[in-house]
Amino acid sequence: MEENSDIPDVLKGDYEIEFAFDTSGFLKYYSSFISFAGMKAITGLNQKQLWNYANGYGKPNKATLQKILNSLHDFGKQIGQAQFRF
Repeated sequence: MEENSDIPDVLKGDYEIEFAFDTSGFLKYYSSFISFAGMKAITGLNQKQLWNYANGYGKPNKATLQKILNSLHDFGKQIGQAQFRF
């Protein structure tokens, strides 16, 4: 069987897949790795408010959403710079 023989031409080629969460989905997914107390420490937002966002009882306004994103990106940079001595 020839490679890509059954794939329509429109689907052949190189693709980049982008995945984006909504706020609720992100917080629910990552709450199994980072507690709401941990998220509070990272974002500065109240745990109850984060819980409400995670469970669909409200959505953050644009400024709050940007604060969450910036805080998480900063945290990720800090984690990415971690080093251990061997």
